[in-house]
Amino acid sequence: MAPDRPDESLRRRHEVHLIHRQHLQVTGVAQVESFDEKQIAVRTEMGGLLIAGHGLHISELNVETGILQVTGEVDQLHYLGEGSGQKGRSVLRRLFR
Repeated sequence: MAPDRPDESLRRRHEVHLIHRQHLQVTGVAQVESFDEKQIAVRTEMGGLLIAGHGLHISELNVETGILQVTGEVDQLHYLGEGSGQKGRSVLRRLFR
């Protein structure tokens, strides 16, 4: 029996690819919590992730496949929490209240 949703194993897989600090692709993204030109906060399958930099723009977001693509100058990637994303989610909520 084929699932109606995209391959769940793709969604669970979390990877970060950064090319020349200008092009970022993140897989395993469940939700974007907040974003502006200096910071993007996302919830991934491995916890919360803060992306900091300058001139950041979300060029693609597909929550069905869990893919996020960002352009701009990336200065920092910082994980909040670990595991299934539950701990990271509560940290992101406290940060952006």
